[in-house]
Amino acid sequence: RVDLRLSRKFRLRQNSDIEPQFEIFNVFNRQNYDPTTYNASLASTRFGQPGRSAGLPYLPRQMQVGVRMTF
Repeated sequence: RVDLRLSRKFRLRQNSDIEPQFEIFNVFNRQNYDPTTYNASLASTRFGQPGRSAGLPYLPRQMQVGVRMTF
């Protein structure tokens, strides 16, 4: 999984800064399989195929925008 974060700090005054941020999670929008969920039963028709996981591996691409201000 590849994540990307872009940010830049701008000085507003002597003691305060503002930092806009843009983040993308799962940039290439690929399914990342959890190696612990593979079907290992030889009798199964899904032998060797990854199983579904409720965790992070199946989340699609997500983006978020934020602003941080320090003073």
